[in-house]
Amino acid sequence: MKIADETGHDRRRHGVSLSRSVRSLWVCVAVMAALAVVACGGATDARAAAKLDAGRLAAIERLGAARYRSIERVYVAALPFDEFNRPGAMPTPGDVKAASKPMFRACRALNARDALLGPLRASCPAAARFLDSTVALSACSQREQCKGAIVEARAAAKRLIAAGRVADRAVKMTRLRRACKRVLITPGAAYTVFREFDAALGAALRALESGSSEGVAAALRRLAEIDQTSLPTARQLLRRLRSGCR
Repeated sequence: MKIADETGHDRRRHGVSLSRSVRSLWVCVAVMAALAVVACGGATDARAAAKLDAGRLAAIERLGAARYRSIERVYVAALPFDEFNRPGAMPTPGDVKAASKPMFRACRALNARDALLGPLRASCPAAARFLDSTVALSACSQREQCKGAIVEARAAAKRLIAAGRVADRAVKMTRLRRACKRVLITPGAAYTVFREFDAALGAALRALESGSSEGVAAALRRLAEIDQTSLPTARQLLRRLRSGCR
């Protein structure tokens, strides 16, 4: 993110860039999408939870071959995002968009009528919207453009957090093995990352609105320092799925 003030002076003189944090968040989004954390994109917890079929979910003791293969395809399709988080990796927005297409295609292929896969399938539009918002955030250059991108990214992050709780609830309603549930339920660290992401962007937005270049620099440093090392990689998730749910 390159923010210019009204005189055209480049505020990157602070030596702080959002690109590192956004690249890491792209990987986080892939992991979140692979976990199918968004139950009903944009819906409130109450509305989304009301749509869950408790009876049918409680009858699920095993994923079964067809349900397992459908979920596994999403995890496999998320593997390319691990490459973006390697030391020295510099993915472009085009790289990210290209890598995300197979993942979202696999997500949309989930059976919408299935009690468990249906809510997981609903993750696709919301996860795609969040990915788009972080790509836009990484490319903004002018004050108003960046403010708009921040507002959209924060809204998308909050939708992920709120709806992720509903998806976790759907998984918990099943009678799947504990090891399988652990794979399908969103890691607590993911919620922490997104809350910190939202807080840092809120600080950046306030700094932009007040015209504080020092505040913008501090907010970008805060974004870059968000600890995402506790999040599992797509490869780790796939390995856990195969050992816990097959």
